[in-house]
Amino acid sequence: MTERKTTRRHKTRRVDVQVSIFTAVVAIVSCLLTSAIHYNLTHADMLRSLEDRARAVGDYIVAHVDERVFTELDTPDDIYTDLYMQAHQTFCQGRDLTGVQYLYTGKRNDKGELIYVMDCIDPTAPDFRHPGDPMEPDTADEMAQALEGEPVISRTVKDTEWGKIFVAYLPVFADDGSVLGVIGLEFEAEHQYATYHLLRTIWPILAAIICILCAVIARVMFRRISNPLYKDMINTDYLTNLKSRNAFDIDLENLRAQRDHTGVGFCVIDLNDLKKVNDTLGHEAGDHYLQFAARSFRSTAKRDVTIYRVGGDEFVLLTETASDEGLSQLARDLQTRFELNKPQWAIDLSFSIGWAVYDPAIDANLTATYRRADSAMYEHKRAHHAQARPRELSSTEA
Repeated sequence: MTERKTTRRHKTRRVDVQVSIFTAVVAIVSCLLTSAIHYNLTHADMLRSLEDRARAVGDYIVAHVDERVFTELDTPDDIYTDLYMQAHQTFCQGRDLTGVQYLYTGKRNDKGELIYVMDCIDPTAPDFRHPGDPMEPDTADEMAQALEGEPVISRTVKDTEWGKIFVAYLPVFADDGSVLGVIGLEFEAEHQYATYHLLRTIWPILAAIICILCAVIARVMFRRISNPLYKDMINTDYLTNLKSRNAFDIDLENLRAQRDHTGVGFCVIDLNDLKKVNDTLGHEAGDHYLQFAARSFRSTAKRDVTIYRVGGDEFVLLTETASDEGLSQLARDLQTRFELNKPQWAIDLSFSIGWAVYDPAIDANLTATYRRADSAMYEHKRAHHAQARPRELSSTEA
């Protein structure tokens, strides 16, 4: 269990995983915020449009219906009066002109009960309500609120047993400001309900898909962008811009995997007196020494020679087209170019070099060849130290 937790913790510390998680979080938050804003704005606009329609219908009814409808129609027998029939015709015309699904009115009777006054549907329909019929309980609360003088407008589309509707209750006022009754309006809102139900359903799914896609794309792009840079950093020596020890080990391993090692050769170079330069002139001068040597080696070596800085003052030149004569000539060329180009303050500086070409008769593998070159370099270095010691470097010459 501890090992699994450690593995999970290690994975979450990887930069590409962290970038993916961050991108996924940003994507899903952005999607959710965008969807919420879009949903709320369009939903509010839809409700505002329905409310405007409801108020327009209410204004039409108030303008064309005698207010006696609310004071004189109280019983089922009132449907036969001229007042009811004229008002019913006006209500039906208003319904047809404005596209209202249901249009009716209500009030309180002398007993304080909520009753119908006008039901604008066919009087022969089974659900037709006569004047004086009690109001259904599911509409009573909103009707009672409208009778207090405040319009009641739905803030959502209602899902009822007879369909998806938008409901509004508008009070009708007498000349003295009292409330005569309420106009009830129900608009068919099937397609609006379906649209917003689909939005509520599909947005989370889309957000999840976008989140996953963004995380995958971010991870892939991060690897494509950062990995080459990362590889360059670990395979390149930052001071000299030559290939690094890591690059040398990888290239050597790749060469070992080949069956034919013919022509593979190494030149191993070690700068003499780098420690003396650092101790006498400072590490900045030592860095300049290394950089000068790297430039000198790079300008001398041919294109088929790869140069590595494998240690503090050690360099390796690797080629797959080597011969003893060719490496010997390369060593002389390196020495000549080094001597011609070195700065005045480094007049006494030099390097030791050794080389070897793969020989299947004496080398079990390329590592053995490299070791022979390294041993030859140390022989050269011992000979260098056996000579008279060079004069001391002074900072005034730097």
